[in-house]
Amino acid sequence: CSQVSIGGYTLGGGLGHSLGMYGLACDNLVSATVVLANGDIVQASESDNPDLLWGLKGGGSNFGVVAELGVKLHSQRPDAYAISYVYLPAKLEAIVATINEWRAVQKQHETICMLVSLGPDGNVRNPSPSSAKCLSGEDPSTSRMLRSRGKKSATSEYVICPYSSGYILIDGMDNYHQNVMNTIPKGKVFVGAHIDSFDAPQVQKSWDAWTEVIKNAPFSILMYEFYPDKKVFEMPLESAAFAQRQPFVTVLCAIMGIDESDGFASHAWEELLNLKRIVSASSSQAAQDSLGYPNYGDPFATQNETDEYARKLFGSNYARLQQVKQKYDPEMKRAQTAIDLDEQEGRAFALGGLAHVNQCQSDYDKAVTRYSEAVEIYTNTDNVGGRTTALAGLAEVLRLQSKYSETFVLFSESLNISTEIGNKFGRAFALWGLADIHRDQGRPRDALRLYEEAVEIFEQIG
Repeated sequence: CSQVSIGGYTLGGGLGHSLGMYGLACDNLVSATVVLANGDIVQASESDNPDLLWGLKGGGSNFGVVAELGVKLHSQRPDAYAISYVYLPAKLEAIVATINEWRAVQKQHETICMLVSLGPDGNVRNPSPSSAKCLSGEDPSTSRMLRSRGKKSATSEYVICPYSSGYILIDGMDNYHQNVMNTIPKGKVFVGAHIDSFDAPQVQKSWDAWTEVIKNAPFSILMYEFYPDKKVFEMPLESAAFAQRQPFVTVLCAIMGIDESDGFASHAWEELLNLKRIVSASSSQAAQDSLGYPNYGDPFATQNETDEYARKLFGSNYARLQQVKQKYDPEMKRAQTAIDLDEQEGRAFALGGLAHVNQCQSDYDKAVTRYSEAVEIYTNTDNVGGRTTALAGLAEVLRLQSKYSETFVLFSESLNISTEIGNKFGRAFALWGLADIHRDQGRPRDALRLYEEAVEIFEQIG
C-alpha cells in the first residue's frame, strides 16, 4: 500500500494476501537498522538489542527512524490468480451469503476483499455498486463461487489470468481505493473497524450509512478484508508488540473527498466513528471495542491527549513496550502513538503532537495554548529534553504569527538548553529557527551563517 510503503506496513503489523501462509509482515522481521533520536545508529536483531526488535514488530515508528529492514524470504510459485467483479446494490445480500459460504472452506492462500464504493464511472447519481476482489495463490477456483452467484448482475467482465499480468486488471480497481488514495482531491480521514459477524442485515445498515456519507464525501469507501489468518493466531501474544491476534475481520472505513470549506468537514471525524460503530454493531463487544488495525488507526493517536489509545491497542504488551520506549527514546522524540513514560509527560507529549496538527491547520492560537501547557508540564517534571522540544515548537508557531521578539527569546532558550545537555538535534533546530527570524526580518547574511551551522550539525548526526 503506497500510503505506508514497506516500512510503515511492516512496523504497523502487515496484513496481506500471504497472511495465511507466512503470517504478518512484522512476524517475518528479523533485523533492522535504527537511527535513535540522539543520533546513535543501532542494530536490532535476535542477537543485538532484541528488545528493540520486539518493539518494532507491530510497535510502529515509536523508537527511532528505521533506515533498513531485514525480513524472511519465502519461495513463491510463479503464478497467482487475481480477479475483480463489480455488482449492483441488489446483489448485496447474495454476495454476503456467498462470501460466508466461501469463508467456511477458505484456504490459506485465498483472499476476498469486498469494497463498497462508487461505480467505475464515479458518478454519485448512479446506483453505487459493490465489488469483490479475489486473489488465489494456486488456481482460479476461488472465483467460481462468486461468479456463479453474480455473473448475471455484474457490471464488468471477468478475466482470469496469472497475477503477473492480472495485476494490471486488479490495479484498475485498486487505483480507486488504494494507490490513488494519495491523490484523491480534498480531505480524508480513515480508521479500521473489526468484526466477527458478517451478516447481510448489518452490512445493509453499513451500506445505508455509507450512502449518506457520500453525499458530502463522494470518494468514501468501506473495504471488508477477508484475509486467511491462521498464522496470526498461532504466534504467542508476547512474541511481538503487535497485540491484535483475535479472530477478527478488518474493515477499512474511509471518508474521502471532504470539502474543507463546507460544514461537513467540521464533523467528519464524528461521522467516521459513527460509520465504524455501525459496521461492527452486530459483532461481539470485543470487536466493537477494538480500535481496529494499527495502520488504519492514526486518527485515534492524534485525537487523544493521553496514552489511552496505546494502552488499548497493545493490551498486555503495553508495559513491556513502555520499557523499550524508556530505553531507546527516553525524551519521547519519536512517536506514532503516545506511549506514556509518565502520566503527565505522556500528556505533554500528546499535547505537542496535537499542537503540531493545529499548527499545520493554521490554528495558531490553539497550537500556542497546547505547546505552552506542554512546556509547563515538562518544566514541572524536570524533563529538560521534552521542554526544549516544546519550546522550539512554541517558538516556531509564534514566528509564523510574526511575533519575533518572543520567538527569539524562546529559540535562544532552546538553543542554550540543547547546548548544555549535548542535544545536537535540538541545537540544530533552534539555530534553524533563529536563522528563519533573521531571514524574515531582512538579515540574509546572519540567516545564512546560522543555516550553515545548523546544516553542519544535521550532517554530523546523519
